[in-house]
Amino acid sequence: MILQDYDWPRPFGFTPFDHQKQTAEFLINNRKSFCFNEQGTGKTASVIWAVDYLMSKGIVNRVLIVCPLSVMRSA
Repeated sequence: MILQDYDWPRPFGFTPFDHQKQTAEFLINNRKSFCFNEQGTGKTASVIWAVDYLMSKGIVNRVLIVCPLSVMRSA
């Protein structure tokens, strides 16, 4: 679904890698899922793309983001 009909905006200034697209696809196809990809693999971008896709389709209206405070301050 997302792999065929999503525009993949570039909020971080780069084109997504294949593994990021696969992660986003997994997240949108599994309602209750976690993203345990390795550090530095672009989990944040994958999740943002998945959420953006779901919101653009009207499937999701709100999102709760849970992260350590240190992550929020570095952004």
